[in-house]
Amino acid sequence: NSENLKNKRIQSSDSKFIKSKTRICGNCNSTLTQPYDRAWEKMSKWLQAYSHTSHGGHQFKAKSIFPYDTKKQLLLVHLYFVKLFGMHICGDSIPIDLSSFSKSILETKSQQQIYLRFGSSSSGINMKVVGMTDLDTELVDGVVVRADWLYIVDRLIVSLCYSVRDLSPRGKKSRWHPKFNTSKFSFLDYDEEV
Repeated sequence: NSENLKNKRIQSSDSKFIKSKTRICGNCNSTLTQPYDRAWEKMSKWLQAYSHTSHGGHQFKAKSIFPYDTKKQLLLVHLYFVKLFGMHICGDSIPIDLSSFSKSILETKSQQQIYLRFGSSSSGINMKVVGMTDLDTELVDGVVVRADWLYIVDRLIVSLCYSVRDLSPRGKKSRWHPKFNTSKFSFLDYDEEV
């Protein structure tokens, strides 16, 4: 419950408060997944600037961010969140099998159960906020069949949904996955939508 949590001042992007409890091997973090980090860094900067000019409820084209190799760069962004979410699962001992996450990262292929959506919130407009929420999970017979999680950078919010079941058409609305074969994104106003 966020009412029971205290805000912590972040001095830099190297702050211990925004680092995962889980470590990955040096080679994976410095070599293998570095392209994922760079792709997200570029998209994040663009989206943060976009969030100051858009109040949500709009669409944007990824070609505005990645004019070349758009599809490949979007896959790398997807894999950045596969990595981050996998570290979150491992660090919090969430009962989700990580083998498909590992395979996706090692083979540079999408993880079939991870969906993203992007948006902004003006509620923390005068605060520098970087962080992530706890996982909101749904279990069936002790197995996680769905998990939702928010990643927040200032006004920018990325919602990640892990689902072992196919999402309904309504559930897919405004969500993105590389298998959807689109580079057009909805940008939500989280003050209204969520």
